[in-house]
Amino acid sequence: MVIAQDLFEELVYSTSSPIVVPSHTKHHSSSSSSTSSHHHHATPTWIPSLPEIEKVGASGERTLWVVFVAMLVVSLIFGSMAYKMPTAKRLFHVLTTLVTVFATLSYFAMAVGARYDGHGSVFHETHDKDGHSVMRQVFYARFIDWSLTLPLLTADLALLAGMNGADMVVSIVSIEVMVACGLFGVFGKSKGEFWGWFVMGCLAYLVFIVLLATAGLRNARTKNESTRKLFTWLGAYTLILWTAYPFLYAFRLSVDQEIVAYAVLDVLSKAGFGFILLWVHKEPVAIEGFWSKGLGEGNIRLDDEDGA
Repeated sequence: MVIAQDLFEELVYSTSSPIVVPSHTKHHSSSSSSTSSHHHHATPTWIPSLPEIEKVGASGERTLWVVFVAMLVVSLIFGSMAYKMPTAKRLFHVLTTLVTVFATLSYFAMAVGARYDGHGSVFHETHDKDGHSVMRQVFYARFIDWSLTLPLLTADLALLAGMNGADMVVSIVSIEVMVACGLFGVFGKSKGEFWGWFVMGCLAYLVFIVLLATAGLRNARTKNESTRKLFTWLGAYTLILWTAYPFLYAFRLSVDQEIVAYAVLDVLSKAGFGFILLWVHKEPVAIEGFWSKGLGEGNIRLDDEDGA
Protein backbone atom coordinates (compact mmCIF):
# COMPACT_ATOMS: atom_id res chain seq x y z
CA MET A 1 0.00 0.00 0.00
CA VAL A 2 1.52 3.30 -1.06
CA ILE A 3 0.71 6.29 1.08
CA ALA A 4 2.47 9.20 2.71
CA GLN A 5 1.46 10.84 5.96
CA ASP A 6 1.04 14.25 4.33
CA LEU A 7 -1.24 12.74 1.69
CA PHE A 8 -3.28 11.12 4.44
CA GLU A 9 -3.65 14.46 6.23
CA GLU A 10 -4.71 16.15 3.01
CA LEU A 11 -7.29 13.42 2.45
CA VAL A 12 -8.73 13.89 5.93
CA TYR A 13 -8.88 17.68 5.99
CA SER A 14 -9.87 18.38 2.40
CA THR A 15 -12.82 16.03 2.22
CA SER A 16 -16.03 17.77 1.19
CA SER A 17 -18.17 15.78 3.61
CA PRO A 18 -17.85 16.71 7.28
CA ILE A 19 -16.72 13.89 9.51
CA VAL A 20 -18.88 14.83 12.50
CA VAL A 21 -21.40 17.64 12.36
CA PRO A 22 -21.96 19.60 15.61
CA SER A 23 -25.36 19.04 17.12
CA HIS A 24 -27.84 21.97 17.58
CA THR A 25 -30.65 22.25 20.07
CA LYS A 26 -34.18 22.91 18.94
CA HIS A 27 -34.50 26.45 20.35
CA HIS A 28 -31.37 27.51 18.44
CA SER A 29 -32.73 26.39 15.09
CA SER A 30 -33.66 29.89 14.00
CA SER A 31 -30.26 31.34 14.83
CA SER A 32 -28.55 28.41 13.21
CA SER A 33 -30.45 28.89 9.97
CA SER A 34 -29.65 32.58 9.95
CA THR A 35 -25.92 31.95 10.24
CA SER A 36 -25.76 28.96 7.91
CA SER A 37 -25.23 31.19 4.93
CA HIS A 38 -21.95 32.40 6.44
CA HIS A 39 -20.49 28.89 6.80
CA HIS A 40 -19.89 26.52 3.91
CA HIS A 41 -18.88 23.51 6.04
CA ALA A 42 -19.51 22.50 9.60
CA THR A 43 -16.41 22.34 11.76
CA PRO A 44 -15.59 18.73 12.67
CA THR A 45 -15.65 17.97 16.38
CA TRP A 46 -13.67 14.70 15.91
CA ILE A 47 -10.69 14.05 13.67
CA PRO A 48 -9.38 10.50 13.20
CA SER A 49 -5.90 9.81 14.49
CA LEU A 50 -3.23 9.50 11.82
CA PRO A 51 -1.60 6.09 11.34
CA GLU A 52 1.75 5.44 12.95
CA ILE A 53 4.41 5.44 10.25
CA GLU A 54 7.34 3.01 10.67
CA LYS A 55 10.06 3.76 8.15
CA VAL A 56 13.82 3.87 7.79
CA GLY A 57 15.80 6.40 9.80
CA ALA A 58 19.32 7.82 9.62
CA SER A 59 21.07 4.73 11.01
CA GLY A 60 19.19 2.46 8.62
CA GLU A 61 20.10 4.62 5.63
CA ARG A 62 23.77 4.64 6.58
CA THR A 63 23.74 0.88 6.99
CA LEU A 64 22.26 0.36 3.53
CA TRP A 65 24.95 2.51 1.91
CA VAL A 66 27.79 0.87 3.88
CA VAL A 67 26.68 -2.63 2.93
CA PHE A 68 26.20 -1.59 -0.70
CA VAL A 69 29.82 -0.39 -0.87
CA ALA A 70 31.06 -3.47 0.98
CA MET A 71 29.23 -5.86 -1.36
CA LEU A 72 30.50 -3.94 -4.39
CA VAL A 73 34.12 -4.23 -3.22
CA VAL A 74 33.70 -7.93 -2.42
CA SER A 75 32.15 -8.52 -5.86
CA LEU A 76 35.17 -6.94 -7.52
CA ILE A 77 37.51 -9.12 -5.44
CA PHE A 78 35.59 -12.30 -6.26
CA GLY A 79 35.39 -11.31 -9.92
CA SER A 80 39.15 -10.80 -10.13
CA MET A 81 39.71 -14.18 -8.48
CA ALA A 82 37.42 -15.81 -11.05
CA TYR A 83 39.24 -14.12 -13.92
CA LYS A 84 42.56 -15.58 -12.75
CA MET A 85 41.20 -19.13 -12.66
CA PRO A 86 41.06 -21.40 -15.71
CA THR A 87 37.57 -21.33 -17.21
CA ALA A 88 36.99 -25.00 -16.42
CA LYS A 89 37.56 -24.31 -12.70
CA ARG A 90 35.55 -21.11 -12.34
CA LEU A 91 32.22 -22.64 -11.34
CA PHE A 92 32.39 -21.81 -7.61
CA HIS A 93 33.91 -18.42 -8.37
CA VAL A 94 31.12 -17.51 -10.80
CA LEU A 95 28.32 -18.64 -8.48
CA THR A 96 29.81 -16.88 -5.47
CA THR A 97 30.47 -13.67 -7.40
CA LEU A 98 26.87 -13.61 -8.62
CA VAL A 99 25.69 -13.86 -5.02
CA THR A 100 27.47 -10.66 -3.98
CA VAL A 101 26.59 -8.91 -7.27
CA PHE A 102 22.88 -9.48 -6.65
CA ALA A 103 23.32 -8.36 -3.04
CA THR A 104 25.05 -5.20 -4.29
CA LEU A 105 22.11 -4.39 -6.56
CA SER A 106 19.62 -5.09 -3.80
CA TYR A 107 21.28 -2.79 -1.26
CA PHE A 108 21.68 -0.04 -3.82
CA ALA A 109 17.96 -0.32 -4.64
CA MET A 110 17.04 -0.11 -0.96
CA ALA A 111 19.43 2.80 -0.36
CA VAL A 112 18.25 5.02 -3.22
CA GLY A 113 14.56 4.08 -3.24
CA ALA A 114 12.18 7.06 -3.60
CA ARG A 115 10.73 6.66 -0.14
CA TYR A 116 11.53 9.76 1.87
CA ASP A 117 8.17 11.41 1.22
CA GLY A 118 6.24 8.16 0.82
CA HIS A 119 5.96 8.30 -2.96
CA GLY A 120 7.16 5.07 -4.50
CA SER A 121 7.43 3.39 -1.09
CA VAL A 122 5.63 0.21 -0.23
CA PHE A 123 3.89 0.28 3.14
CA HIS A 124 1.92 -2.49 4.79
CA GLU A 125 -0.93 -1.55 7.11
CA THR A 126 -1.60 -3.47 10.32
CA HIS A 127 -3.23 -2.61 13.63
CA ASP A 128 -1.72 -2.72 17.09
CA LYS A 129 -3.42 -4.14 20.20
CA ASP A 130 -5.34 -0.89 20.71
CA GLY A 131 -6.68 -0.91 17.16
CA HIS A 132 -4.46 1.94 15.92
CA SER A 133 -3.35 1.78 12.30
CA VAL A 134 0.37 1.10 11.79
CA MET A 135 2.02 1.68 8.40
CA ARG A 136 5.35 -0.16 8.13
CA GLN A 137 7.80 0.31 5.28
CA VAL A 138 8.50 -2.92 3.40
CA PHE A 139 11.84 -3.41 1.63
CA TYR A 140 10.66 -5.84 -1.03
CA ALA A 141 14.06 -5.68 -2.80
CA ARG A 142 15.37 -7.78 0.07
CA PHE A 143 13.10 -10.66 -0.93
CA ILE A 144 14.16 -10.35 -4.58
CA ASP A 145 17.75 -10.55 -3.36
CA TRP A 146 17.07 -13.69 -1.30
CA SER A 147 15.19 -15.37 -4.16
CA LEU A 148 18.35 -15.06 -6.29
CA THR A 149 21.22 -15.41 -3.82
CA LEU A 150 20.03 -18.19 -1.51
CA PRO A 151 19.57 -20.70 -4.39
CA LEU A 152 23.07 -19.84 -5.63
CA LEU A 153 24.52 -20.45 -2.16
CA THR A 154 22.56 -23.70 -2.02
CA ALA A 155 24.07 -24.72 -5.35
CA ASP A 156 27.55 -23.95 -3.98
CA LEU A 157 26.98 -26.31 -1.05
CA ALA A 158 25.38 -29.02 -3.19
CA LEU A 159 28.19 -28.96 -5.75
CA LEU A 160 30.83 -28.96 -3.03
CA ALA A 161 29.29 -32.09 -1.48
CA GLY A 162 28.70 -33.74 -4.86
CA MET A 163 24.93 -34.09 -4.41
CA ASN A 164 22.99 -35.56 -7.31
CA GLY A 165 20.83 -33.40 -9.53
CA ALA A 166 17.52 -34.48 -7.98
CA ASP A 167 18.56 -33.59 -4.43
CA MET A 168 20.06 -30.32 -5.62
CA VAL A 169 16.86 -29.27 -7.40
CA VAL A 170 14.68 -30.11 -4.40
CA SER A 171 17.03 -28.16 -2.10
CA ILE A 172 16.94 -25.08 -4.34
CA VAL A 173 13.16 -25.20 -4.80
CA SER A 174 12.61 -25.55 -1.05
CA ILE A 175 14.63 -22.38 -0.48
CA GLU A 176 12.64 -20.54 -3.15
CA VAL A 177 9.40 -21.64 -1.46
CA MET A 178 10.71 -20.38 1.88
CA VAL A 179 11.48 -16.93 0.45
CA ALA A 180 8.08 -16.75 -1.31
CA CYS A 181 6.28 -17.61 1.93
CA GLY A 182 8.24 -14.89 3.69
CA LEU A 183 7.18 -12.28 1.14
CA PHE A 184 3.52 -13.31 1.27
CA GLY A 185 3.60 -13.27 5.06
CA VAL A 186 4.85 -9.69 5.19
CA PHE A 187 1.72 -8.55 3.36
CA GLY A 188 -0.61 -10.74 5.41
CA LYS A 189 -3.81 -8.96 6.48
CA SER A 190 -3.99 -10.70 9.85
CA LYS A 191 -1.73 -12.37 12.39
CA GLY A 192 -3.22 -15.72 11.45
CA GLU A 193 -2.28 -15.22 7.82
CA PHE A 194 1.21 -14.05 8.79
CA TRP A 195 1.88 -17.06 11.01
CA GLY A 196 0.39 -19.42 8.44
CA TRP A 197 2.91 -18.30 5.83
CA PHE A 198 5.64 -18.37 8.46
CA VAL A 199 4.95 -22.02 9.33
CA MET A 200 4.89 -23.05 5.66
CA GLY A 201 8.18 -21.24 5.08
CA CYS A 202 9.75 -23.03 8.05
CA LEU A 203 8.58 -26.39 6.69
CA ALA A 204 10.23 -25.61 3.36
CA TYR A 205 13.42 -24.64 5.18
CA LEU A 206 13.25 -27.92 7.11
CA VAL A 207 13.33 -29.81 3.79
CA PHE A 208 16.56 -28.00 2.92
CA ILE A 209 18.08 -28.84 6.31
CA VAL A 210 17.20 -32.53 6.00
CA LEU A 211 18.70 -32.81 2.51
CA LEU A 212 21.85 -30.96 3.52
CA ALA A 213 22.32 -33.16 6.61
CA THR A 214 21.58 -36.45 4.84
CA ALA A 215 22.34 -36.37 1.12
CA GLY A 216 24.93 -33.63 1.55
CA LEU A 217 26.94 -35.38 4.26
CA ARG A 218 26.56 -38.78 2.61
CA ASN A 219 28.08 -37.51 -0.63
CA ALA A 220 30.70 -35.39 1.11
CA ARG A 221 32.10 -38.49 2.83
CA THR A 222 33.14 -39.81 -0.56
CA LYS A 223 35.34 -36.73 -1.15
CA ASN A 224 38.88 -36.15 0.07
CA GLU A 225 39.42 -35.08 3.66
CA SER A 226 39.83 -31.36 2.98
CA THR A 227 36.62 -31.14 0.92
CA ARG A 228 34.71 -33.18 3.49
CA LYS A 229 35.83 -30.91 6.33
CA LEU A 230 35.11 -27.77 4.34
CA PHE A 231 31.57 -28.91 3.51
CA THR A 232 30.88 -29.87 7.13
CA TRP A 233 32.15 -26.51 8.37
CA LEU A 234 30.40 -24.43 5.70
CA GLY A 235 27.17 -26.40 6.12
CA ALA A 236 27.10 -25.76 9.87
CA TYR A 237 28.09 -22.11 9.30
CA THR A 238 25.24 -21.66 6.81
CA LEU A 239 22.61 -23.36 8.96
CA ILE A 240 23.45 -21.21 11.99
CA LEU A 241 23.23 -17.96 10.01
CA TRP A 242 20.19 -18.88 7.92
CA THR A 243 18.26 -20.05 10.99
CA ALA A 244 18.68 -16.57 12.47
CA TYR A 245 16.67 -15.04 9.61
CA PRO A 246 13.30 -16.58 10.63
CA PHE A 247 13.76 -15.34 14.20
CA LEU A 248 14.31 -11.78 13.00
CA TYR A 249 11.36 -12.16 10.66
CA ALA A 250 8.99 -13.41 13.38
CA PHE A 251 9.99 -11.07 16.21
CA ARG A 252 9.84 -7.75 14.46
CA LEU A 253 12.26 -5.03 15.47
CA SER A 254 12.10 -1.39 14.45
CA VAL A 255 12.80 -0.72 10.78
CA ASP A 256 16.33 0.52 11.48
CA GLN A 257 17.14 -2.36 13.85
CA GLU A 258 15.82 -4.81 11.26
CA ILE A 259 18.02 -3.28 8.54
CA VAL A 260 21.15 -3.51 10.71
CA ALA A 261 20.41 -7.10 11.80
CA TYR A 262 19.71 -8.32 8.27
CA ALA A 263 22.79 -6.47 6.99
CA VAL A 264 25.07 -8.30 9.44
CA LEU A 265 23.57 -11.66 8.45
CA ASP A 266 23.80 -10.85 4.73
CA VAL A 267 27.47 -9.88 4.95
CA LEU A 268 28.36 -13.02 6.94
CA SER A 269 26.24 -15.46 4.92
CA LYS A 270 27.24 -14.10 1.49
CA ALA A 271 30.58 -12.31 1.59
CA GLY A 272 31.87 -14.36 4.52
CA PHE A 273 30.73 -17.61 2.94
CA GLY A 274 32.39 -16.68 -0.32
CA PHE A 275 35.75 -15.82 1.21
CA ILE A 276 35.84 -19.12 3.11
CA LEU A 277 34.85 -21.19 0.08
CA LEU A 278 37.16 -19.58 -2.46
CA TRP A 279 40.22 -19.28 -0.24
CA VAL A 280 40.01 -22.63 1.53
CA HIS A 281 38.84 -24.80 -1.36
CA LYS A 282 42.14 -25.46 -3.13
CA GLU A 283 40.84 -28.14 -5.48
CA PRO A 284 37.87 -26.70 -7.39
CA VAL A 285 36.07 -29.09 -9.67
CA ALA A 286 36.98 -28.82 -13.35
CA ILE A 287 34.08 -28.80 -15.80
CA GLU A 288 34.91 -29.49 -19.41
CA GLY A 289 32.62 -29.45 -22.44
CA PHE A 290 30.15 -26.62 -22.97
CA TRP A 291 31.03 -24.79 -19.71
CA SER A 292 34.65 -24.24 -20.68
CA LYS A 293 34.72 -24.72 -24.46
CA GLY A 294 31.30 -23.61 -25.66
CA LEU A 295 29.45 -25.10 -28.59
CA GLY A 296 31.68 -27.18 -30.76
CA GLU A 297 32.35 -30.62 -32.10
CA GLY A 298 32.81 -33.08 -29.26
CA ASN A 299 31.22 -30.79 -26.67
CA ILE A 300 27.55 -30.94 -27.59
CA ARG A 301 26.68 -33.48 -30.25
CA LEU A 302 23.40 -33.52 -32.13
CA ASP A 303 23.06 -36.84 -33.99
CA ASP A 304 21.06 -36.64 -37.20
CA GLU A 305 19.58 -39.73 -38.74
CA ASP A 306 21.29 -40.87 -41.93
CA GLY A 307 19.55 -39.70 -45.01
CA ALA A 308 17.65 -36.99 -43.16
